[in-house]
Order: sequence, then C-alpha cells, then structure tokens
Amino acid sequence: MSIKKATPKAVFNACEQLELLGDSWNRDDVRAIVGGGSFTVIDPLIQAWRKLQPAREVAPSVPADVLIQVAASIEQKISSYIAEVDERDRVREETLIALNENAAIEFEKKETELESQLEASQQSNHYLEAELARIESELTQKLSKERLLAQTLSLNLRVAEESNLSLSKQLKEQLQQQKSFFESTLKELKQEHKFALTDQTSRSAELCVLTSERLQLLILVLLLLNLAAACVDVPDQSSLVQENVFAVYW
Repeated sequence: MSIKKATPKAVFNACEQLELLGDSWNRDDVRAIVGGGSFTVIDPLIQAWRKLQPAREVAPSVPADVLIQVAASIEQKISSYIAEVDERDRVREETLIALNENAAIEFEKKETELESQLEASQQSNHYLEAELARIESELTQKLSKERLLAQTLSLNLRVAEESNLSLSKQLKEQLQQQKSFFESTLKELKQEHKFALTDQTSRSAELCVLTSERLQLLILVLLLLNLAAACVDVPDQSSLVQENVFAVYW
C-alpha cells in the first residue's frame, strides 16, 4: 500500500513552488517535491490546481477563505477518490499476495510430488539394474556349467565309444579263437565217435560214453559262444552249432 504523501495541500504547494520558478514542469517534478505518492492521486490534483488558476487571475482579491473552501471541497473529493484508489490497491495487493501464496503452496506440493516420484523411479531403476545384473550372472554361470557338462559328456561318450570298439574287437578275436578251438575239438570228437561205432570191444563202449559227455559239454559251450557273438555283433553261430551237432550224431 502506498504512503499517503500526495495530499491536496502538499500538491498545491508543490505546484505553486514550481510555477514561481518560471520553468515548465510536470507531474514527476511535483512528485519529487511531495516525496512520493501515486500518479493516480497526483494527476487529478494537478488538474484541479490548474483549473483554479484562471479564477485567481480574474479575481486575485478573492478571499482566502473561499479558496480554502474550494480547496477543502476538492480535497474531500480527492480524499474519497484516494481512499477508493487505496482500497483498490489494497484489494489488488491482497489478491496478489493470496495468489502468490497459493501458487507457492501448489508449487511446493508439486515439487514434493515430483521429488517423491523421482525417488521412487530411482529406487525402481536401481532394483531393476540389480535384478538384471543378477540374471545375467546366473545365465553366465548356467551357460558355463552347461558348456562344461556338454564337453564332459562328449569326452565321456568318445571314451566310451573307443572303449566299446576296443572291447568289441577283443571279444571278436577271443570268440574267433574259441570258435576255432572248439571246431577243431568237435572235429576230433566226430572222428573218435565214428571210430567207436566200428570198434566192438568193451573199450569202445566206454569211449562212446566219454565222447557223448564231451559232446554235450561242447554243445553247451558253443551255445554260450553263439549268445556272446550276438552281443558283440558277430554273425549268428546257431546254424554252425546245429550243423556240428548233427554231424556228430550222424
């Protein structure tokens, strides 16, 4: 609210002083002499003072009481106008203060909300970054373990294949040797059996019994060889066994 310095008397006195100087003057000069005040108050007072000047020139002997009454009347009107202006200034100032306070409150509230949202967003980002790092670490470890397991399985499989090939080769060789041995033995038994059939002595009967026992044992062994040969991918020996057995009895 402006300080009430620009009273009618003060403005009139300032106008009188400036007029006596003989130089042109304006409202800024009046305001400077008065020491402040609003131009909305100073301008009407200057205009009133100027309107009173012709009356003083025509009747310079106008009693001072009349001029004081005129000035008092003008001051009363100006005072009412000043009071109205001051009231408008006060209302405007209060409104501006209230608007500024509301704006400050809303700004502070919005700032608090934004800071809270920013903090929550930062915390969420930190959590997501930590979670991403953890998942990447787990995936890396899992891939390393799976890669190591695959390499181990591949190595074990290769070793097993090589071992199976070597074992199969050895079994085939052993079966072939056993086959040759028992075929030779079967051939000898066949000859002994034929010899026993032509010999009529008591020794020939004993030999027949012995030959029959050995033949049964040989048949059992050949059957086992046939089963083993099937396990190691050796051609089926069942026809050979049957052929040899029939050859012995015939």
